Amino acid sequence: MLNVYASSESMLQIEVISPEIRGIGSKWYVDYTIKMKTTLPIFNQAESIVHRFYSTFEWLHKELEHADIQK
Repeated sequence: MLNVYASSESMLQIEVISPEIRGIGSKWYVDYTIKMKTTLPIFNQAESIVHRFYSTFEWLHKELEHADIQK
């Protein structure tokens, strides 16, 4: 059986681009565009674009730190 994850043809490219400051009144936040391209079969789509707030990256950072401590 061929392991497609070990293949030199496998690719996962992620770009975090276009930060935009948005807000109303005293509530301000930064919105980012995240573009993903891949040849990995685990993903349903080869390309996707999503928008995320800076706070999502803070959450991800904390989760990764917590996972590293658990090792």
